[in-house]
Amino acid sequence: MLLRRLSGGLLLAAAALAPLATAQSVNVGIIGGPNIINGGVLPTAGGAFAAFNFQNITIANANAAFYAAQNLDTVVLNVASSAMGCTTATLSASQKADLNTFVNGGGKLIIYDSECTFGGSVDYSWLTYPFNTVNPGPAGAFGGTLTIFEDNALSSANPADPQFIDSNAITSQTDAVGDMNVVDLTTVHPAWCLDMTGTNSVNFTGTPHMYARDAAGVLIYNGFDVDFIASAVGPTGGGQLAKIWLQELQTSNSQSDLPCGVPVNGITLTPGMATNNVGTPHTVTATVGTQGVPLVGALVTFAIVSGPNTGASGVCTPPTCLTDVNGQVSFTYTGGLNTGTDMIVASFFDPVSQTIITSQPASKTWVSECYLLLGLSSTSYSLGPDPDDELLVDPLILYPVITTQVPPLYIPNDPGLVGLPVFAQVGMYNPTVFPNNPLSMSNGWRVVVGQGAQSYGTSTRVLLAGNPIATLGQNYNWFFVIQ
Repeated sequence: MLLRRLSGGLLLAAAALAPLATAQSVNVGIIGGPNIINGGVLPTAGGAFAAFNFQNITIANANAAFYAAQNLDTVVLNVASSAMGCTTATLSASQKADLNTFVNGGGKLIIYDSECTFGGSVDYSWLTYPFNTVNPGPAGAFGGTLTIFEDNALSSANPADPQFIDSNAITSQTDAVGDMNVVDLTTVHPAWCLDMTGTNSVNFTGTPHMYARDAAGVLIYNGFDVDFIASAVGPTGGGQLAKIWLQELQTSNSQSDLPCGVPVNGITLTPGMATNNVGTPHTVTATVGTQGVPLVGALVTFAIVSGPNTGASGVCTPPTCLTDVNGQVSFTYTGGLNTGTDMIVASFFDPVSQTIITSQPASKTWVSECYLLLGLSSTSYSLGPDPDDELLVDPLILYPVITTQVPPLYIPNDPGLVGLPVFAQVGMYNPTVFPNNPLSMSNGWRVVVGQGAQSYGTSTRVLLAGNPIATLGQNYNWFFVIQ
């Protein structure tokens, strides 16, 4: 019983502090298969691609039941396959809904539509985060320009980075950029994050490579022409296209892999996810712009729309809440003592669309490494091998606390309470600072209403004390220190 109660506090806090487990793709299903109708084949064997289990998905099997039965963690929607015929209309409404559900449940969806629909567009308005494309078609045009905007797990402009992509090799040795499809900015959802931009053969500048993080899963769009994609990663233009494909498979949906620092069109918040102790400051940064071009002087409003600190105020940097030369403005607020997850959004007025655009929510999870345990009786129960692992209170209530904020206990003005003992102890679980001995229990503190207070038990790391007497009709205060 005691351990079960304690797990509601200290051990739960420890679990909340543990990082989320994310990994690369393992079981990969390709709707329509890897062949591209206008040329090129997505490599699925040998070398680095041997790490993945690939299988083709027929149009009939493109559904939730098949994904689950095959234990797929990644689905590739090859719109440019002969089965799809360069149109998403090949899929039924329920099949489209199943793809959204797959991503919402933690899956990865990678979309390829190489050279589809000359002079037209592919319709992705059915996605959770919709967009449409502008397509030059199979012109066989070499050249164009390609810029990597964000160094992440998908690509990097830094030659020393393992994720480096040689954009010059791609533009000079293939028609991947000249014939690439790009995103129609009038249709793209603000959740999409910019990875690369370029200009194709019809002189249209846009985004051929972008991603969006769902609450659990991730979407990746690739509009490059893959006529020249090689069967293995290498330094040539074709080898670099294969490396982009490989890194799409290798990336996870974690913030470290995909930080989402630049919006395709609109506003993003970073960090997208964070976990810290209660009672500490938290800062998010909004970035406003289009395809890497910052919008300067935009007024950004921030709101905590749900969670333990709903409606809390904060301060902007700059104080005016206007975006700086980088299109950025930061917002800082301090969490209260309650644990839980805040959802934060930022908004701005878009002068082009004449609408208010709101970012995807950023999450902030508040945990407590320290809890105040209160009870009406003492106990002695060992929680571990060390002297500081002794539970000294039979806890009825647990409060998250920090050293500068411990909630007081109000003593009602009732003479019948005189002589009632109250027992208190602070428990701390901090594997980050104390990896070899993360659990520490303070000494116990016994206070008798209307009489006095005294310490009992021992502790070498967390020391608890309180007022010398608990007076009727007043708050009784504790305080503790960590040595």
